[in-house]
Amino acid sequence: MGTIVSARRGLVVLAIVLASCRADVTSADGLLWQVRDRAGAVCGHLFGTLHLCDRSCFPLPSKAVQAFDGADILVLELDPRAAGAAEALDAAGRLPGGERLDALLPPADAGRLAQAFEKVGIEPSRMQRMRPWLAGTVLAVAAAARAGFDARFGVEPWLAARAQGRGIELMALETVDRQVAALSAAGMAAQLESLRQTIDMILDDEVRDYFEQIRDAWRDGDGEALLALMNEGADPALLAPMTEAVIDQRNREMAQRIAGLGCGARRYFAAVGGAHFGGERGLLRELGRAGLTVAPVP
Repeated sequence: MGTIVSARRGLVVLAIVLASCRADVTSADGLLWQVRDRAGAVCGHLFGTLHLCDRSCFPLPSKAVQAFDGADILVLELDPRAAGAAEALDAAGRLPGGERLDALLPPADAGRLAQAFEKVGIEPSRMQRMRPWLAGTVLAVAAAARAGFDARFGVEPWLAARAQGRGIELMALETVDRQVAALSAAGMAAQLESLRQTIDMILDDEVRDYFEQIRDAWRDGDGEALLALMNEGADPALLAPMTEAVIDQRNREMAQRIAGLGCGARRYFAAVGGAHFGGERGLLRELGRAGLTVAPVP
């Protein structure tokens, strides 16, 4: 994403499971790949999505829409109709009784946290029982929404509605509980650092610029720019626990489930957050290890 982004943003992206793509290959018409088995039979397509976007993310790239309209199954990370997501997040994201979020931070950081909550219109008192990962998620999503980037304009809801209109099957790669477990699995040090960095981004008025860069690079299918946004100046040791929990482990699991769909008469269109695709432990490599060939759509 020529990048003017600070190092902290890699953690912010992971904290809210944003789709910024660490891609080794890109498509000329968006982040779209075709999946084949060892015999060369076409199994389906993969498409890198943004979970938060603005109105300018639509219409989707024409080749992606064509691939989707030729599919028999829509595969998403999570079924948007799944019940209990809010309740599961609330239960997993609560601190033990008597603990407060601001007490986990040095006084200066606690003061900045209160400023960040005020800036995005959140009442600080209702956030004090949240673990850092959940507070950071709520804070980042609220800041993104104020900048015009909202889950309502994410790619998955549009695809789900179109699948329903076409009457095709919708399959989920994960459950609500699995996603919540991933979000809450990173250690406290990584959670607190991610929260601090989200606070800094909000108070430094960098939110809109950052999401616009993500959107533009995604729309252009520019994997190199997206890679720069994810990795610029980031401390690998600090990122490691969150990357493993939120990205790498889930990549292995999702690749096995996609490979399990096979290459029969019914083709799938799998739409997954772009952060999962690239890198040595990315979804593309994991699908290759599962015996599939993944290539950008020409």
